[in-house]
Amino acid sequence: CTYSDERVLQVLQLVGLAHLVTRTSQEREPVAAESVADQNGGVEQDGGSHVALDITSAAVVAGLDTTADWSKVLSGGEQQRAVIAHIILRSPRFLFLDEATSSMSQEASVRLYSTLLEALGPRSAVVTISHDVPGMRPLHSAHYAIDPRTRCLEEMPAAEEGGAAVSTQSH
Repeated sequence: CTYSDERVLQVLQLVGLAHLVTRTSQEREPVAAESVADQNGGVEQDGGSHVALDITSAAVVAGLDTTADWSKVLSGGEQQRAVIAHIILRSPRFLFLDEATSSMSQEASVRLYSTLLEALGPRSAVVTISHDVPGMRPLHSAHYAIDPRTRCLEEMPAAEEGGAAVSTQSH
């Protein structure tokens, strides 16, 4: 699938990765800051080195086709956000996520999941496997846990908070 630069930038901004376009532009060879500033309606210079660019100018400078070993460039949380961005772009009908936000705080995880569910809308069903039962519970409509004795999936009572759980969300 191909997506317009505008759509990719929109999704990167949605998941909190808009800064990557600026960061990758700064890691490439220096660009004539004045020409970018002029095209951008004026941007404040930072001692003559790189400038703070808005995301659309940065995309023009760096391009979204930057190739890198992203596992070495991105933090664990950024990698997980990139996966969520890809999911939003693909808009699957069924989605199975296993510890998809384990590298971020509970607060960031809940925000990202909320963004994901809102972006996917009612046509997608999401199954989440997570140890963060308290954080994920409000975002899902059904909750299950594996009984350690029987190794069977059983509905999780509302009061139960510990352990790992499988939760589903269907709008």
